Amino acid sequence: MSRVLVLVAFVFSFAVGLLAQERPGYLSQFSPRDRTLIVLFDPLPHLEAILQDQDLRKAMSLQSDPGEMLASILNYAQFIPREIAIGFPNESQKSLDSSMRAFIYAIHTRGAYEAGEEPGEYLAGLTQALTQWQVPEVVVYLRMRDAGTAKMIRQMLRGNLGPRIVEGLEVVNEGREGFRASLRLGSLLKQQQLHLMLMEFGAEESSKEMWDHLSKLQVHLYVQQVGDGLRFALGGSPPAAPEGLELQELCEGFDGSGGTIMAAIWDISELKGSAPKWLEPWIRSKGTEIGDAVRELDDRGLEDSIASSVREIQVAGDTGAMRLWRDDALRADIREWGVKACDPLGDSSIVRPIPQDSSFWHVTSRDSLGDLIATRVGQAEDRLEGKIWQADLKDGAEQMDALETMAAFGYEQMQPVRELLVREAPNVFLPGAGCVFQPAGEIELMEISAEADGTEYRWAIQQWPVLRGALIGRPTSRDDAERFVDSVYRTLAEVIAEATDCEPPADAPLTRSIQLREGVEGRALELWIPHNQQGKPRITVDFAGDFQPHYFMLDDVMVISSSLELSRQMLDAWDGKGRQLPPVAQHPLIAAGEMKMNMLARILDSTYHLIERGELHADGQQVLPPPAVERGQSNAMVGLLEDAKWKVEQRAEQERHTSFELNISRR
Repeated sequence: MSRVLVLVAFVFSFAVGLLAQERPGYLSQFSPRDRTLIVLFDPLPHLEAILQDQDLRKAMSLQSDPGEMLASILNYAQFIPREIAIGFPNESQKSLDSSMRAFIYAIHTRGAYEAGEEPGEYLAGLTQALTQWQVPEVVVYLRMRDAGTAKMIRQMLRGNLGPRIVEGLEVVNEGREGFRASLRLGSLLKQQQLHLMLMEFGAEESSKEMWDHLSKLQVHLYVQQVGDGLRFALGGSPPAAPEGLELQELCEGFDGSGGTIMAAIWDISELKGSAPKWLEPWIRSKGTEIGDAVRELDDRGLEDSIASSVREIQVAGDTGAMRLWRDDALRADIREWGVKACDPLGDSSIVRPIPQDSSFWHVTSRDSLGDLIATRVGQAEDRLEGKIWQADLKDGAEQMDALETMAAFGYEQMQPVRELLVREAPNVFLPGAGCVFQPAGEIELMEISAEADGTEYRWAIQQWPVLRGALIGRPTSRDDAERFVDSVYRTLAEVIAEATDCEPPADAPLTRSIQLREGVEGRALELWIPHNQQGKPRITVDFAGDFQPHYFMLDDVMVISSSLELSRQMLDAWDGKGRQLPPVAQHPLIAAGEMKMNMLARILDSTYHLIERGELHADGQQVLPPPAVERGQSNAMVGLLEDAKWKVEQRAEQERHTSFELNISRR
């Protein structure tokens, strides 16, 4: 939950500047205090473009008649705003900070009670955070398609807000065009019995102090109609009067013209200063009985999730601007100020091993390989948690069970591996990282045999196309990197052994030496065979083909690769046939990348091939027929998207500029 709060701050952290020729109406509804602003423009033109484009309709699996669909949408068009603008003053960052600190200190206070220890500083931290918390301020402006619709929505809200919604809610008219709804927070806490939770933390004087502060806070919602627009102001005090924003020299497209989809500005300078303090309770409790109890309660990887969020906040700019628009491609332009200057990629050894014909490649001098790994793990967990939440909202019990099973596997069985990737990897690598993938490679044969309840099962895949892939990093030292990779191998082996009730052979080697070419030696993963307690092979895995996980060193660079052929291509690139970075006229690159859609096609083809060719046998008999596969929609998507390109430039010592384009094929 806490990571979601942090990501909310990030979502409203992107930014846009304004042209001086004309001021859009929404600007007059905000004041200079609203330092973070996001604007979404009319979606109808984009919906019409999709419905009128045969390729787009096919890719999105829209089978209905486009004219009928468009007519159906237009029936409700009056309720689709032309503009949605959301603004936050910097004071709202203080509310987010105190919310995070309260959440973290509450967990540690609970951990202290679970361990039979005095909560001491953790209860004091919780008390301080809650007594500093204020109702966050936010202003939302909706410009409807006509004043009549705005009036209808205002009257509907006025008629439905009252004590029957929440006991103690007071609604007062303020002029003909607006009203105010007010509620003392204590009434809401009591109604939800949340005040009882405050009392669970002991220390009567602390609980009373927290309750006294929170119960006195008031939540105010001001709703005002302004012509064809509606202005909503939420907070604990009357909103600042709209003065009109003056935003200059940031980005074009502030008024929704030129295919602009979204534009925004941000200022997270206060959050950047406070976010590192969220980690302090975890650091202080490490190695203590309270820390052990907290980590026992933390069954969703909260500590690692918060640490990853703090890293993301720290590398973001203090302030910035963003524009997302559509012309012949989907494009984004992001500018950040107040960033740490990075070394240019031009002479970096990270770039040298990347073959020129790679379908996906990315290089950066800003992040380390450990940072990228930890961030990707966190993002994958966020997506899984989001899907669980969506399934819960939809009451999809079957989907919930499947997603919860995946989450349990990731947070429980794979927890030791996960901790290495998230906690240890960032300490092993220096800034400078890359990755490369190719839609080539093949497992000629992969055969997995397993015995259970006296029956032998066999799963065989033949001629399975796979992606070739490699990660590139700059380790703090070769010994540190090799120890880290070996620890990941060994921990994974132990996890597999425990999950299958097996034991690895005594003193089983983790890696073996392989000769990539003369003078270059690699270390390949040695696949050991788990045994059951009686020493009988329980699972066997046989590989043939290009797939061979291994790693090797090139000067100060470590390469972790899945393919022998790709590694040999990377060695050739290292000798002078490497990646040529996109041309830059004035500013040095600090990150760049490209993805061709034939790689996506390869992923889909590999998946379909696995489903169609995979065989599951019991006593030599096939028990599960290959399912039928419908490829039409996926092929359409692959044919529609051509490539994606991005680059990040260091414009000045503390200024960074990111551009992205997604090209749509019209072949």
